[in-house]
Amino acid sequence: MERKLNRDSIQTLGMIAMIAMLMLMLTSFAATQETHAETPEIIIDFEDYELGPVQGQHGWFGASEKVNIIEIDDAISGTQVMEIVDDSTTAAMGARYSFDPIVKGSIEWWVKADRYGRFVGLLENTSGDRVEWLGMRADGTFEYYNGTVREYTSATYQPGKWYRFLVDFDSENYTKNIYIFEGDKLIFWKETAYFVQIDQIDLFRFATISNTVGVYHIDDIRIRNAELLPPGTINELLVQPEQLNLRIGQSEAVEVLGAYTNGSIQPLSFEDSGLALVSENEEIAETAGDRIVGRSAGMTVVKAVYGQLEAGIQVQVFNPDDIPPYVNITPRQLERETDLYNLVIVAPSDPEWHQLGQSFADWLETNYQMRPEVMEPSDALFEEGWSGDVLLIGNLGNNIQMARLYGMRLAYADAVYPGENGYKLQTVVDPFDLGGNTVVLGASDLTGAQLGLDKLKERIDQSGGTSVPWLAEAELGEDAAQYLTYNGNPSESQVETMLRNADAWLDRLKPTTNNETDAQNLHYVFNRIGLYGELYQLTGHEGFGQVYYKLLKGYANFVNMYPHQAQTQLNERANMWTEGEKVIANWTVMEASELFSEIDRRQILSALYLTYEANSRDNYIAGAPPTGPRWNHQIFPAFSLAMGGRYFERFDLPEASTWKQMGDQIFIGNTSNISLDEGSDYLMHVPMTNIEYGFATGNLDFIHRTLRPSADLQIQLMDNLGAMSGGGDTYPFGYSNAYSWGHSQVLHAASWFFEDPIYQFLLERTYNGVFPGQRMTDLNNQIHRYIALPPGSEMPDEANYPRVTASKMDEGVYADLAASGSLEVDFEDAFHKLAFRFGFGLDDSYLSLDGLSAGAHGHQDGNTILEYSANQRIFLTDRDYIEDMPQHHNGIVIVKDGLQPDKPPLVEVEWVGDVEGTAISRSRVPSYNGTDWDRTIVSPTGSFYFILDELTIKEDGDYLLQNLWQSLGDASIRQDMFEVEQQGVTMRLQSLDESELRIHERYGHFMKYWKGEYKYPFADAEPILSEVKPEAFYQAGDRSVFINVLSSYKNGELSVTARRVNENAVSIREGRKGWLAVTGALHAEHFKSNGKFHLLGEDQLLSAGATEIIAGGETLTFEQPIIFVMDVPSGEWRAYHARKDLVEYDEDGNPIRQAHVDSGTLTWSELKTKQLYIEAAKSSPKKDWEKPKQGRTENGQNTNPMQDFRRVHHAAEQITATGTGDLNGDGILEFLIGGKDGLVEVLDDQGNVLWNFQAMGRINEVTVQDLAGEPVVFAATEDWMVHAIDAEGNEKWRQTFPQNKERKGNLLGITSVRTAYLDGKEADPYVIVGTQFRYIYKLDMNGNILDHHMLYYYGIEDMEFADFDGDGKEEGFIGLEYSRYNYWNDHTPANAGTSSRGWKVVDVFVPAQEGQPPAALLGTKKHQLRFVQVRSGAITEVWERNAGGEVNDIRNGDFDGDGVPEILLGSDGFQFHVYDPNGTLLKRVTLDDRVHQVGGWTSESGETHYVAAIGNGGFYLLDMNLETEHFYRFSENIAGVGIGENNAELWIALENGEVFVRK
Repeated sequence: MERKLNRDSIQTLGMIAMIAMLMLMLTSFAATQETHAETPEIIIDFEDYELGPVQGQHGWFGASEKVNIIEIDDAISGTQVMEIVDDSTTAAMGARYSFDPIVKGSIEWWVKADRYGRFVGLLENTSGDRVEWLGMRADGTFEYYNGTVREYTSATYQPGKWYRFLVDFDSENYTKNIYIFEGDKLIFWKETAYFVQIDQIDLFRFATISNTVGVYHIDDIRIRNAELLPPGTINELLVQPEQLNLRIGQSEAVEVLGAYTNGSIQPLSFEDSGLALVSENEEIAETAGDRIVGRSAGMTVVKAVYGQLEAGIQVQVFNPDDIPPYVNITPRQLERETDLYNLVIVAPSDPEWHQLGQSFADWLETNYQMRPEVMEPSDALFEEGWSGDVLLIGNLGNNIQMARLYGMRLAYADAVYPGENGYKLQTVVDPFDLGGNTVVLGASDLTGAQLGLDKLKERIDQSGGTSVPWLAEAELGEDAAQYLTYNGNPSESQVETMLRNADAWLDRLKPTTNNETDAQNLHYVFNRIGLYGELYQLTGHEGFGQVYYKLLKGYANFVNMYPHQAQTQLNERANMWTEGEKVIANWTVMEASELFSEIDRRQILSALYLTYEANSRDNYIAGAPPTGPRWNHQIFPAFSLAMGGRYFERFDLPEASTWKQMGDQIFIGNTSNISLDEGSDYLMHVPMTNIEYGFATGNLDFIHRTLRPSADLQIQLMDNLGAMSGGGDTYPFGYSNAYSWGHSQVLHAASWFFEDPIYQFLLERTYNGVFPGQRMTDLNNQIHRYIALPPGSEMPDEANYPRVTASKMDEGVYADLAASGSLEVDFEDAFHKLAFRFGFGLDDSYLSLDGLSAGAHGHQDGNTILEYSANQRIFLTDRDYIEDMPQHHNGIVIVKDGLQPDKPPLVEVEWVGDVEGTAISRSRVPSYNGTDWDRTIVSPTGSFYFILDELTIKEDGDYLLQNLWQSLGDASIRQDMFEVEQQGVTMRLQSLDESELRIHERYGHFMKYWKGEYKYPFADAEPILSEVKPEAFYQAGDRSVFINVLSSYKNGELSVTARRVNENAVSIREGRKGWLAVTGALHAEHFKSNGKFHLLGEDQLLSAGATEIIAGGETLTFEQPIIFVMDVPSGEWRAYHARKDLVEYDEDGNPIRQAHVDSGTLTWSELKTKQLYIEAAKSSPKKDWEKPKQGRTENGQNTNPMQDFRRVHHAAEQITATGTGDLNGDGILEFLIGGKDGLVEVLDDQGNVLWNFQAMGRINEVTVQDLAGEPVVFAATEDWMVHAIDAEGNEKWRQTFPQNKERKGNLLGITSVRTAYLDGKEADPYVIVGTQFRYIYKLDMNGNILDHHMLYYYGIEDMEFADFDGDGKEEGFIGLEYSRYNYWNDHTPANAGTSSRGWKVVDVFVPAQEGQPPAALLGTKKHQLRFVQVRSGAITEVWERNAGGEVNDIRNGDFDGDGVPEILLGSDGFQFHVYDPNGTLLKRVTLDDRVHQVGGWTSESGETHYVAAIGNGGFYLLDMNLETEHFYRFSENIAGVGIGENNAELWIALENGEVFVRK
């Protein structure tokens, strides 16, 4: 396939035109406004420009700052080009050039892009009217205007290649011809109308598009005035297409264009007698006018002939049943046999293994008189690859050259495969395109290797002794075979089953675009090709080969027949190209199989070419900067592309080198040792792929630089029970762990490289720990996991490992954050993760802390506890994929002046160290919503953790402070402590400050994350423990603290107790042992220290952050704050660096362990210890820090609900949903309740039950909707059922929906039901049903499912329909759990607006002005309220406000009677906000708890009242200024509130089933 660019031929046309006009021109063709008047052609080649900014040079204006003239090696002419650097995703870059008006003419330019992006040239006039917009798109196609419609081509471009654009225009007829060339090959042309009909063109400009980045080079711009140019003659023919594939009987039309000496190009007509098509072999292809007809299978050339000019078309004709390749690539020459005369044997250096190689050489010499050289594996050849015929013996762990093929997936031998006494013989034809074959004899042990050699000898004997035939056979040990389908040896019937399955998968392929299901079907086939290709390669079994052949041929047929649709489907966002490197590796080896004919290989090559061409357009690669920290969405497609590019480089395709470079750049340009991902589930995606890339490319630098830090970070996030600790985007418990997604290979490789037992021990703890039933996909297939060592490991010696360590912040991640804005934490002070581990036993405690509130997924969990586990239980957890705000983590939440901005991205570590067995850390989040937050954690034994949270106020303001603990188990409050019990083991969190203690539970989250995938066996609830300090005014310099002692104990065992003895000291007891924790400096008679924290034990005294200590008659001073520890009985002391266990690594990747910085002995005694303890523990008379009584009142005005409410009903089950609606048309609302077992009841305003209905499953929503003028009750259930019930309680219909379950999020089953008049009020409405996993269904009035859509992304929280655009039809806003909301218009939903997290609430805002379309109010879990309108058909986000917490409710209406609607909002930040339609905050109040529901009305007397239902059974009645009129505390949590107009009805339903109405 010829793709070479011939610069001489490129410039021929222009040079001829220049010569023809030479006598007409009196000056040079310099492109300046001053000198090109009446010039027929302006040529801009930039050679006479000055290097630097183009602005102002030769007439260019409006140029962006980063538009410069530079020198490059591959300019179209000369060495200078214009370069446009676009490094912004929010601003467009470009430059403008004006010239004398042209009525008829052309503009031509050359462009090269460094990546896929958007870059266009625009033909305009100086008034801004546009004729054409032509250029590159980020998906690798081109865009242009076909008249007034923007269209996209099927023609594609590749980064790194020059493309020529030419537009011939005619302003008299308002027509233009568009041409795009790849080099000198015409790849697209189109005759179209003007976008805007203007009489002349006098402005040309370039522009990038603001949502992509990239670097673009421009050269050889030519602006021609046809009215001044001579008419010219045709001097070259251009044909399209230049290559044509046909089936017998099929015909295709050919376009022929004439290139004129004046630079123009015009289509030629076959009606002209001078133009004809002539076939060189009419038996293969004949011509008929402008068409070529296939007649018989074969290849020939058809020429377009015009006078003396010719242009050839390569034609290949296929049989009728064949699908011709879309791209013509000649398959590589395969030398299937391997010559023995020049064979080199590479055998491991181990004597026994090396002897195998020698014995085989002896055999060849004895039997065939040839003596091959036997060599040890070479590190140099691992890096460079090798040529010649080679026999490679061994496996991953003992042969470094085998390790190179292992990385390339051309060999698989390791400690697992081919297993005990097994072997694999495989010919790899020319693995490095350097010539020669490599015969692989892979074996896990010596016995298998010997058996393999015996089989190899047998095959050589059978072939005559001069060569090795192509081999693909294996004998597998049972231990390896268990991982393969049908144990690697399917029966005939099993093969038939696989073939039927393959047919079914292929039958699902449909040539569509923008259909996610169809795209997923193609992805699945691609995945199966990888699976069965690998099975065929691993076993050599003919049955697997048949399935592989069928799938690969079927895939090739589909891709070749529908290339545009297939490439679009391949790049559908769900595909991260995780199979791409496997598919091309399997094909590299197995294309030599006799299964594949020459035609097969051509078809498959074409399909694979199109596949990796699509891979090269992956948005994550295209959007990645040249350097920066990488993450999973970049690294997976990059590895696939790098390997695909390496394969296709064999065919001398320049674009293949570009693909390889694009893929390599993601790895080479990775500034991160680990990843931009931040959570335990995703952190190992990049390190895992770094291992693959390093071995596949022979680059061990990746291993040495990244493996040890990655593995150490991985084990930091692994507890002692066999689970991962969470943080960042995390899947439900049991779904993911160290054996997920191939992550185990990080620890396998680390065990092999570093010979440290901790990696394999903790990895294996996953399946031999407390939770053996977790989903461990890596264990389902242990093949190709970089397992070089046998399984089984002893418990590491805990004395060799610090009890607390912190991993440094990744330098690349830090730089990436710094580029986005100033950081208050220096790189040297930042950390990634921090973990306490007191031993490796199942009962030993573990606690981890996050140092990052940023990264690819942006969870704001910096300085929060990711997990606390002990005594074989997980008690504190951080496990969620979607909810990323501070209130969803284990740490401090701050609401200042009613607002909660994003958390700063980094945490500073001040101390971290294991000092003589006591583990201590201190970390800080600076400038966190007006404060600095310091968290100190200390544990001397692991049986308890002293946790001190100090908030230093930096800005005056009203602060609401919370300390949250996400726990598992049965929670209770006992005086000053929380206790959480899990089947005989109890966590105790003793709170020793003035905060109030609260508990609330999370049902949906618990069911999804802890009972959905693998049922956590010890807990049945997920309580959130909350320590609350109500809103109060603080001044800068004030300080507030939370003090907690965290511990756990088994029933019947001694528990840890703590007591606060004064402002600064806490006494902690465990049996007979005791400690005194003291915050701040110590000034006792015998011991003085300016340290920030002290721990006094019976045998040890610790001072942290000290620079001066006076004791035993000595004064010790230190230049930097240290951690001082003294052995009390002996007086021996040591001083340690305050960050002694912030781990750093040497050049070889080994951790650097820090010793103490100073030591000595003080004169000390037991008496001095006692005196010190007495002085430090002296009681304080001031008791501001004492715990208030629980069940507080609101300003002392706690009103008994029974004074103003009466209980009218008690449902027979827990209430889970409420609603209101006028069912009988009397103008008075009824109140609806739904229960956990499916009971639906309707109450009137007096509390009388009008009717009840038994639905199927827990009620998620009960709502009244208008269905063609009839009020209908819809009950949506957790059991995927919707019941439609009429006003009298009779079921109209029910519908059960497919259980398309999503494992992430909080939603279960059917989430919401609305009616929508999508075709206008005169037509029947539709019923729209939302579910827990982004499936939304459209039903008719009778409950029949008409269609469904998959939204992005995940479950559907809420939705509302109204005529938002004023067209007489209803549209919908749909709130989703994840990053986007959707807008439903013309029966189709699509992503809309800018992203956030958790679109929890949707409300329809009705404006006061009659006739004005409504707007949408959207509330998020990320503290946002957005006001959105549809203006001129486009989504417009008019304003956004900070709600101070997760938005729980939005209501709007004229509640105060002033004629202007108000917007009411309640949030988790205890906030009640009131806004006007312009987003002005009119008033706000901080209430006593999380605000669940709000409302308001104006009474008949004209008084305005507001109400708010809050957590823990609280209910407010507020006046118009949001002052409390009454506060009621109900006995149970409020499930819902119903409010009628003018407060005619006010219902309150409690979760326990009680219903109250206001008297």
